[in-house]
Amino acid sequence: MHGGVTKVPLTRELLTCVGAARSRYRIFLDLERTRKESEMQSQKRKLAEDGLEQLKKRKTSLKEASNCLAREADMLAEEAEGKAGSKMTQLLSKSNALRRAYKDKMAELRKIEAEIGAKGEELSHMAAPIMISEEQEKAAKDALCPPSHPVSGEEDNIFSRADYLTLQGQVEKIQVLRMAEVQGSPVPVPDLSIRCGQRLLEVSL
Repeated sequence: MHGGVTKVPLTRELLTCVGAARSRYRIFLDLERTRKESEMQSQKRKLAEDGLEQLKKRKTSLKEASNCLAREADMLAEEAEGKAGSKMTQLLSKSNALRRAYKDKMAELRKIEAEIGAKGEELSHMAAPIMISEEQEKAAKDALCPPSHPVSGEEDNIFSRADYLTLQGQVEKIQVLRMAEVQGSPVPVPDLSIRCGQRLLEVSL
């Protein structure tokens, strides 16, 4: 219709359409980046929460073990009070060994408690996962794939409309992509020949 692909006029409408396509693509990239950042943040937080839970379980186990050691040491010490000679010495030796083990457990327990405090502090400063509302998601999808009106291609002046169109037809020819300068950047533009009913339309996308 324009005498060849090299003579297709770069009208204001065409440049606006190409610019809008680039804007929609940027929105898509921003949405994908936000989604990936949210997933990474969620995974990082989940690992930190799992680590904190394991530390708490370890703390509970150490407290139970240390309490058990302390009780057994006390019981042996009390039993030794009613004994004499080697029997008393043997019971006191066992009690002292249990108390040393108890002190070791308490030292480990204090270390675990410090780790729990540090992990909790880390979680408190960790950003919550980025949530995208349904309205934001819909707005992004509408920007990426705006609503369009289906046309047969046989209407008059269909390319003079300002809104988006869905053109239904049979592609008969696809030209080699050409590069058009849009806002200082090269943009690939495909040219198509589409059969719509009795009409053969030359369309640039």
